[in-house]
Amino acid sequence: MPVSPIQAILLLALGSILVHISNYSYEPSLSSRKAAGKDEILSSDVVGMITNKLHIMSEDILQYRSEIQRFHHQPKATMINDSSLFLQNYVPPETIDIVVTPPPYLNNCH
Repeated sequence: MPVSPIQAILLLALGSILVHISNYSYEPSLSSRKAAGKDEILSSDVVGMITNKLHIMSEDILQYRSEIQRFHHQPKATMINDSSLFLQNYVPPETIDIVVTPPPYLNNCH
């Protein structure tokens, strides 16, 4: 089911804080905080953390809008909802400046 732009932003904000409020740990490997020798998280200010993250995202968007106006020719971006391993199926390699990919990573590490 497709999500609205507002829902997408809220999900992005939530996703960006999940590691900080979870008892799941990435160190030394994929396990629990307790197995990594860390105290469990019993309570978190989830609303405050999401609010802070949304504020930061808003500032980033405003700065981006301001900076993008400086360009004579507006840069174009394309979002490809597929594995970065298949980019060659979508665009010629010489046209790619940056690839941003989300976890999970192939080796399950940072």
